[in-house]
Amino acid sequence: KEGLFTKHGVNVEFIPVASAPERDQLIAAGQADGMVNETISAMLFNKEQVQVQVARYALRPTLESGHFFILASAQSGITEVAGLKGVEIAVSQGTVIEYVTERLLQAEGFSADEIKTIAVPKIPDRMALLASGEVKAAVLPDPLGALAVQQGAVVVLDDSQHPEYGSSVISFRKEVIDANPD
Repeated sequence: KEGLFTKHGVNVEFIPVASAPERDQLIAAGQADGMVNETISAMLFNKEQVQVQVARYALRPTLESGHFFILASAQSGITEVAGLKGVEIAVSQGTVIEYVTERLLQAEGFSADEIKTIAVPKIPDRMALLASGEVKAAVLPDPLGALAVQQGAVVVLDDSQHPEYGSSVISFRKEVIDANPD
């Protein structure tokens, strides 16, 4: 919108994806050069050899603004953190979403057996299940968390008080960085 990519001679095409696994498949297949992801996924890509490199933070939570939100369905009656004990929370397993969920709840005093999650990898599916009340709680990143709140979801907890747990980064395939170091 501000013309920054053009100003710096960078051609950018955004490719929307419904889930982290779908995003990772595009990168692994060489069908995308870069991605907005999290450091955990970069580490998983680089398990055997360096395939992607983190270029910079994309978004980090601050005290004024969270990045990841644990939301309750409007139908659930849950309005505070204690109401999440033993409740299945929809997450994308093996991603920063699951990690942030566990860490935030542990920081609120939850024991491991009080934290329950259910795998719903695609964000649109998670949003729909939350909106319909089919799941009592789900974790969404901003700006989709804000959209869910506009649709009636209740923010129970976010990472603004614990910014060390959640952030997103911009990563590129190593071969793209090697070919275009500037």
